[in-house]
Amino acid sequence: MRVLMVHSRYRQRGGEDVAVDAEIAALRAAGVDVVPFFGDNNILTDKSAIAAGLHALWSTQTLQQLRHLIAETAPDVMHVHNTFPGLSASAYTATQGRRIPIVQTLHNFRLFCSNALLLREGEPCTRCLGAALPWRGIQFACYRESHAASAIVAAQSMIHRLLGARQVARYIALSQSSRELFIAGGLPAERIAVKPNIIPDPGPDSSPDRSNAAAGSPAAAPRQGLLFVGRLSPEKGLDTVLAALHGMDVPLTVAGDGPQAAALQAASPPHVRWLGAVPPAEISRLMRQAALLVFPSRAFENYPMALAEAMAHGLPVLASDRGAMREMLQPGHTGWLVPPGDAVAWRDAITDLLRRPQDLAAAGQAARAHYLAHLAPARMVQRQLDIYQTAIGAAT
Repeated sequence: MRVLMVHSRYRQRGGEDVAVDAEIAALRAAGVDVVPFFGDNNILTDKSAIAAGLHALWSTQTLQQLRHLIAETAPDVMHVHNTFPGLSASAYTATQGRRIPIVQTLHNFRLFCSNALLLREGEPCTRCLGAALPWRGIQFACYRESHAASAIVAAQSMIHRLLGARQVARYIALSQSSRELFIAGGLPAERIAVKPNIIPDPGPDSSPDRSNAAAGSPAAAPRQGLLFVGRLSPEKGLDTVLAALHGMDVPLTVAGDGPQAAALQAASPPHVRWLGAVPPAEISRLMRQAALLVFPSRAFENYPMALAEAMAHGLPVLASDRGAMREMLQPGHTGWLVPPGDAVAWRDAITDLLRRPQDLAAAGQAARAHYLAHLAPARMVQRQLDIYQTAIGAAT
């Protein structure tokens, strides 16, 4: 099978970029011929606001390049990830006149929400969900606090929905909770499959069970401290954890960067180590060493990569009781859930869990076992291939 993979990379590399790269690697390892078509949102940096806005709505260049690549490679499926704003909705029309189905992964809520998060002023917001025109997003300037920019995003989301209704054979939601939100927004339920992102297996050394070390090998250091991995932006909720840790002698390592970095560091209690953006190998090392991952997001989240990666590493998670986190974790078994934004509840939960290292270790082992049984790459690749085959069948 040959798959044309379409994705516009973000200016600051994030979870979607990581997910697409991991998906391509896993598919190729399974013998799938993947033809990448990458855009780059940085191409809009030097354009005027009007030119960038017009490009985001419709790119003739994208359409011509994709048509040429399709004629040259004859893919069986075109799989679309992100098209905003570097590629535009014109990508949907590149397969017209050919029996090449389009599959689209829904990484965020951009089809219905100007900021793609279903979040406003730190709280869940679904006012635009299901609206023909997401005018509330324009009213509240939900995209970069700009009414004009929000209007362009709203117009693009409308074009995407209209073209997607005609061209997309199968949508992929990353979790069941996200699927339900997309259905509420108006996408056809019968065309939305659920398949999480592919998380590479870090290997058995990630297991928190230290009792099976080979005779004579050096003993692994016990897991210690808290770890946060993610973008330093308001929706990720790190300020809640920092507030919870004031007055506590608990080490926290923060791996990530973002627009809130300076403000969060200024409000940081002692014993917090700020690493900035770090490569995947370093993230893996940190996840093998930490006792608990904290994931305090205020957003619904589609399928948080940091949480899934922690499970693969046998690292238990304390996460917000919201959205996909409720689906991914079994409270008391593979992790724990806490109300988002409630610093007192987070403080109490952290204090309680760090006093129970045996329970943390057991939860880590259970999380690793769940990953191997349900989320391992081979299983996810097969599910993706099944979705492709269904789309191909619908096209023929």
